[in-house]
Amino acid sequence: MAYKTSSGDRKFGDIINEDDADTKIDFGSDTIDLEVGGNSRLTVQNLITFGGGMQARARTVTGNTNAVDDTDCVFLCDTSGGTVKIQLQAATAGRIIVVIDSAANANTNNITIQRNGSEYINFANSDYVIAGAKTGLILMGTGVANAHWAIVGKFEPPP
Repeated sequence: MAYKTSSGDRKFGDIINEDDADTKIDFGSDTIDLEVGGNSRLTVQNLITFGGGMQARARTVTGNTNAVDDTDCVFLCDTSGGTVKIQLQAATAGRIIVVIDSAANANTNNITIQRNGSEYINFANSDYVIAGAKTGLILMGTGVANAHWAIVGKFEPPP
């Protein structure tokens, strides 16, 4: 399909390439999916910005009831008033979660990353605890048994 020209019927709603039916732009309720080969390659929900850089949803959390949802990416953990727990969803290959001790107090009030069911975090079948002030990590879902969530980055203050 080309801009301003079409050889087939025109309909309102999703945009489908008339020469390649499994390539389309799917308009959903509060989402837009770019599909190629029948698979979603880009989903726009809430905060995705290109042109001015890439932006991800960041959420400040406290306490022990912080379940990851489909739009979460960055958790700014306020450990000033107590421990913080992040409850992971089932790992999806390529999913990125960033956890940051934003209050610089995780050495006193730890941050626990709770695994989903029997899934593993970094080859361990246990929750992961951040116990250093001003630290954080980056997790990536792998979809691989015994390594469902992999720690692909850690950061801490300089010595």
